[in-house]
Amino acid sequence: MADREKTIKELDRITSVLYDSLNLLKEQSMKEFNINDYIKVKLTKHGQKIHISYYEKFDTYGVNKKFYKPEIDNEGYTEYQLWEFMNIFGEHMFNGADQLIENNLIYFIQEDSK
Repeated sequence: MADREKTIKELDRITSVLYDSLNLLKEQSMKEFNINDYIKVKLTKHGQKIHISYYEKFDTYGVNKKFYKPEIDNEGYTEYQLWEFMNIFGEHMFNGADQLIENNLIYFIQEDSK
């Protein structure tokens, strides 16, 4: 009976270690990011054209020309809320499409770093 209890305790310990490892792996591989949070991208020339044409179609009187050109910072990045980026560029992003952002990299800005 003592061997059986030892085996059960060992199995419980192993199960606990595996469960903890799985939770740790899940925490490391999944990040929470709200679509209202901000991202930064380096737009290609094609991406800049898409940005401009998106805002031009809403401004029939030419009033809001400040939105036409993307605001590019000193390092070459343009900042968007994630939902805005998806809205502007979503239909232009598919396999084989012209590249909109340099190296296809999106940098996620965590809310606490803003």
